[in-house]
Amino acid sequence: MRCFLLVCLTLLLSSCSDVHEIKVGNNTFHFPKENLSADYSHGDGELLEYGYDTANLEFALTWSADELERAIKGYVKSRGEHNFPNPINAGFYSITPDKRVNRENPERYKDAFLLEGKYEGARVEYDKQNSIFKVYDPARNNWAWEVLKQKPGHLSVLPKLNEDYWVGSCRDLPGIMGLTCRTDFTYRNYFLSVDIPGSNIRLRDQIKDFIISQVESWRVKN
Repeated sequence: MRCFLLVCLTLLLSSCSDVHEIKVGNNTFHFPKENLSADYSHGDGELLEYGYDTANLEFALTWSADELERAIKGYVKSRGEHNFPNPINAGFYSITPDKRVNRENPERYKDAFLLEGKYEGARVEYDKQNSIFKVYDPARNNWAWEVLKQKPGHLSVLPKLNEDYWVGSCRDLPGIMGLTCRTDFTYRNYFLSVDIPGSNIRLRDQIKDFIISQVESWRVKN
C-alpha cells in the first residue's frame, strides 16, 4: 500500500508540474509548459533544402508577445488595426557538427550580399531608423527580401559567418500573417529556426540573446 501511494503521489506531482522534461542528445531540459508550442506549423522547405529531415524536429518553443515586450526593450507586441499579438515560435533541432558548419557558412547568403546571381540588379533599400539593408528578390515580385547588417555589393570578401552580415529572410504575406521573417542560430549542439514578426526583425540579436539565455536556464546542469 505504501508503495502504491508513493507511485500515485509521484504521478500526481508530475501531472501537476509546470515544466515538461525533455532529453535531447546529451542534455536534459525542464521546459515550462507555457513555452512549449502544442500546435506548430513551421515550414520545412528551407530545412529540407539544406539537408534537414523534418523528422529531426524535436519540438517547438514559443514566447508570448507580453513576455517578449517585458524582456526586450522596443519589442512591438501587436500588429494591424485589430492588434493581433506578435509571439515568437522556434523549431528546436538536434544538429551534427557538419550541419552546424553548413548553417553558419557565409556562402548561404552571398548572392544577396554581393548582389550576384539571382540578386544581380536587385533593389536595395536602407532602413536608416533601424540601420539595416533590404535586398529584394526580383523573382518574387519584391514581396520577399533578405535583411542585412552591412551594405551589400561593396565588399569582395565575405565575413567569417553568415550572421556577421545576415539578419533574416522576410516575406510580406497577405492576410493575418502579414510581414513575417525567418532567422536561425545555433546553440550548443542544437539549431533553432525562428519566426519573428517583421516589425521586430531589427531586434534579431537581442531576441537571439534572450532565447539562448532562456533555453540555457532550462538546461539541467550536472
